Amino acid sequence: MGNLSPNITMTDQGHAISKAIGEVFPDSCHKLCFWHISRNAHSHIGNLNENVDFHALFHKCFEKEFRDGVLLIWREIAQNGTSYTFEVMMNENSSRVRTVHFNTTTMEIRCTCKKFNFCGYLCSHAIRILSV
Repeated sequence: MGNLSPNITMTDQGHAISKAIGEVFPDSCHKLCFWHISRNAHSHIGNLNENVDFHALFHKCFEKEFRDGVLLIWREIAQNGTSYTFEVMMNENSSRVRTVHFNTTTMEIRCTCKKFNFCGYLCSHAIRILSV
């Protein structure tokens, strides 16, 4: 990886891998991927395992980000080598505009909504830019 640590590492957060990531990539943020969240959640939600409504809502939270991202419009506002900056919004007249920075060399993507920082999964704005 060109002697660079990843900003984010997504795994099943098993004890051995968590320890290794902490030692090898001390500045990397260690997160669960959606597949592991879905799989592991069932062992932590007790009686909700049988609740069909809960399962539908649980998956809807993650699916909504992808579906919403497809509908967003974007425009490139800056480029510096392999780093691009985009504005992402619902429509041309939208007052809520998010800025997404994407580096095609490192594949690093950041959004001003910071959903990934807080929730651990990509926001619809970043998903939209990755689908361009």
